[in-house]
Amino acid sequence: MLKLRSAVLRVNSEKASPNWVMEAVTRCRAAILDKEADFKTHSKIATLLFVAPSLSSTNLNLLNQCKSAVGVLSKSSQSDPADQQSTNISTATSSNVIGAIVSANNSFAHSNSHSIALVHLYANTNSGARASAFHIDKQFASFSPFRSRKSVGRWFEPLSLEDAKSQRDFNLDEFKSVSMNTPNLHDSTEKDQLDLVKLVPSPDVLLTISDKDPNAIWGSLCRVFPSSKKIGLVSPMTPFLTGLTHTHFINGAVVDGGLVGLSLTLPAEAKKAAVVSYEYNNFTPFGDFMSITSCQGNIILTLDSSTATSQILSSLATKHGNKPLERVISSDKSLYIEIDRAGNADKNSLQVYKIVAGDLRKGNIAVDTVEDLKVGMRVRFLYQGVDAHVYNELTEAGIRFATVRESDEFASGTDHNLSAQILDNEVFVSDRLTVGSETGIVHPCGDAFEVSRVPFSTVELKI
Repeated sequence: MLKLRSAVLRVNSEKASPNWVMEAVTRCRAAILDKEADFKTHSKIATLLFVAPSLSSTNLNLLNQCKSAVGVLSKSSQSDPADQQSTNISTATSSNVIGAIVSANNSFAHSNSHSIALVHLYANTNSGARASAFHIDKQFASFSPFRSRKSVGRWFEPLSLEDAKSQRDFNLDEFKSVSMNTPNLHDSTEKDQLDLVKLVPSPDVLLTISDKDPNAIWGSLCRVFPSSKKIGLVSPMTPFLTGLTHTHFINGAVVDGGLVGLSLTLPAEAKKAAVVSYEYNNFTPFGDFMSITSCQGNIILTLDSSTATSQILSSLATKHGNKPLERVISSDKSLYIEIDRAGNADKNSLQVYKIVAGDLRKGNIAVDTVEDLKVGMRVRFLYQGVDAHVYNELTEAGIRFATVRESDEFASGTDHNLSAQILDNEVFVSDRLTVGSETGIVHPCGDAFEVSRVPFSTVELKI
C-alpha cells in the first residue's frame, strides 16, 4: 500500500529571510523524518514540492532559491548521464522529485504568506512498487503547431508576411472544428511513441504538472496508457516571479514549460486501492436538460430548435423570475453549461464548461472547450451561487488538485479543519494535501481527458 506524508509551512512574507525557500524545505523535511517511524516497513519512492510565494512582496532571488532547494532534495540520487537519450523526451531518473511554483491562494497558503508544501510518497519495501520522475518537452509531438515563445506577453507572430496579408475576416460558415488542429498521438512519429513508452514503462498511476497547454502531451499519454489512473495540475504562469513562463521542478533542475510527472508502478493491492475521482462543486442548475439541435465546433446555435441565448434567458426567468441576477450568481457573473457527451447521464460523462461568449442578436453561445460539440448532446445551464467558495473536505489520505479563482482566498473556503490547523511559522504534517491553481486541472474522462478551468473543480488521487 502507498503511504503519504505532507508537511506545510507558512512564513510571514514581511518577516521572511532572503533564503526562506531553503529554510522552509529543511524544516518540512525534518518534520516528515520525525514521522517516518510510522512507516518502518516502507521506503520513500518519490517527492513532490510546491512553492507558493506571496505576491505582495518582492522575490528577486526566488528562481535561485528554488534551484537550490530541488538540488538538495535530489542530491542523494543523481541520474547517470549515460542514460540520457537523444530524444524530445527527457529520460526518467531515479531521484524522483517533481513540483512547481503554484498559486498563492492555495489550500496550504495565505496570500500574505510565503508557503511550502513538501510531500513524500512511500511504498512497502518488499512490494516491488517503484516511481519514475520524467519531463516531456512541449515539442514532443513532431508535427505540433506549438512554437517557442520569444518573450512573455507577446502573441506569436504570423508565419510570414504573406500569411498576415492573406488573413480574412472570420466567417462562421467556414468554421467547422475547434479540435482539428489539436495535436495528439496521431501527430507524433513512431519514434516519439516508442520514446514515450520507454520513458514511462507500464504506469499504473500518472501524476502530472503541466504548463497551460497540456492537451498535446495528455492526448498522447491517454492513447499510449489508456488503463493508467491519471491526475494533472496546470501550473500558473510565473513571469513576474522567476522570469520563466512556468516554473517546474524535475529532480535537481528547474524547467520552463512542458510537463513534469511521476509514473507509479504498483503491486496489485496498492493499484486497487489507488482511486481517482473528480468533482464539480457548488453549481446550481437552472432549466432542464436540452438537446443540441444545431452547432459548429464549440458554438451552440440552437437547443431544442430554439436559439441558445433565448433558452438561457427563459431558463433563468423560470427559476428566478424578476430577481436581479447579482443576488443569486457569484461575483464573476459567469454562466456555465453541463454537457452529457456520452448521452447516458453517467457522472463520468458529465462535463462542465464556462460559457465564454454569446450573441443575443444571432442567438449563439460559445463554450470553453477544444472538443467539438455534436448534435444530439444533452446540455443544461448552471451558475455558481454568491457563496460559492467551499470545497468538500478531504476525508482520506491522498493528494487533490483543484481550480481556484484569482480573486479567491483559497484557504478561507476549503478544508476548514485542515487550514485552521496550519499556523504561521509552524510545520503542519498530514496524510493529505490539496493544491490549487487558477490555471486549471486535468482529469480523465472515459478513455480521454478534460482540461477543466471551471472554479472549484477537483481531481483527487486517494491512496
